[in-house]
Parts: sequence; C-alpha cells; structure tokens
Amino acid sequence: MNAKLPCLCALAMIIAVGCSSSTDDVDSANPGTDVNLSRADPEIEGQGDPATGALYARAYEAMLWAGPAVAVMAQVESGHRDLGAGPYDIIYTGQSMDYRWGGITYNNQSPYWLAGFSVKDGPVVVEIPPAREDMRFFGSIHDVWWLPLEDFGPAGADEGEGGKYLVLPPDYEGEIPDGYIPLHSGSYINFIPGRTILRDSGEAAWADAVEYIKTVRIYPLASAAAIVRVPYGSNPDDVLFP
Repeated sequence: MNAKLPCLCALAMIIAVGCSSSTDDVDSANPGTDVNLSRADPEIEGQGDPATGALYARAYEAMLWAGPAVAVMAQVESGHRDLGAGPYDIIYTGQSMDYRWGGITYNNQSPYWLAGFSVKDGPVVVEIPPAREDMRFFGSIHDVWWLPLEDFGPAGADEGEGGKYLVLPPDYEGEIPDGYIPLHSGSYINFIPGRTILRDSGEAAWADAVEYIKTVRIYPLASAAAIVRVPYGSNPDDVLFP
C-alpha cells in the first residue's frame, strides 16, 4: 500500500468536513477562538469573517501540500527548458558554486548533480558507480513528492559498492530481473539530487569529481539510451529555479 495514501485520505477527510461546515460549525468547534487575519492582504473582502479565515487557511494548507511536487517538477522543467537536458540526462556543476546561484543548501566544496526522469513508459535504471578512496556520492532517489525511495553510495543500499537501482512505476506488476535494487515509486516523475564528497580540494580534484559524476548512467530498462551529461555552465542565470 502506498505510504502516502493514509495521510492523503486523512487530509481529504479533514478538508471535506471543513468545507461542509457552516460558519456556526466553525465557531462551535473552536469556542473562544478568534480568526485573526490582521496579517492577510488588506484587499481581501470579508477578512474578519471566520469562514473567510477558514478558506484562507485551507488555501495555505494546499500550498504546503503541493510544495514538494511543485519544487521537483520546477527543477526538472528548468533543466529541460534552460539547459536543453533530455529525459535521462544528468546535470552537474562544472565549477564551484558561489552566492550568485541562490541555492539555499549548496556549498562551494561539493560538486553537485541532479537528474529528473519519468517511469510512465516503464522501469528506469540508475547505475551508481562504486565509491572511491578520494570521493563518494551522497544522495537519494526521490519520487515527485520528495519522498526518498532509497539512498545511494556508502550510506545507501549499494553500501558504496555501486549498483543498479531499478525505479518502478506505481502499481508495477511486471518481472524484476536479477541484479537490480528495486525501488517502488509512488509517482511517474522521479528526481535525484546528488552530491560528491571529496577528500581533496582544488581545481584538479573538482575536475576529477566531474569525471566521476559522468560515470552515473540513467536509462530505461527496456533499452539503454544514449546518455548525455549537461553542465550547469559558468553563468548561474542559465538555470532559473523558482
């Protein structure tokens, strides 16, 4: 059973009950509680009305609920739109990142890479190379809701030995071949944020890390596709993450 299903059902029930309630129901369910919309947009009509407050709260909850999926899809789309990346291409940082990139969690010591792909047409293979003494990967394969399916690298299922992760579509009932690490995704769109942990510093180590990133392969199980690695480029404006 999909791990998200109970949570989504509960949320749907809460929203359904709330939407069927009258203003009196809202007041009786929360005695002594005032709806304060003093920080809301002054242009909102009826901002002192409890029903309007409930509607505003539900809209905010919907935004939070959809946020992870929107973030994943925006990053995948930006790679296609701004860099011309294909469906199984890997995007990597060809040089150290600085403040201009605007990434909240990035640092300037780690070469990053990411990939977004769909399993709508069938399972997709993600080949992770073995960890090395001087570098290793740290990251996870996620579904569109930003829920991790599995880590990779020394902290993941391959334990640093490298491996072939097989990302399966929702409700997949086909055969799973031997030699793969099966991951049952709850969505068609999947996303991989990866980080390369380096032992050494300097331009030579960074360049070596880029070559290490290029050994990652992503392709449909049915047929190995031509793999392309797309650098972010030297200009942080090349990629527009919202």
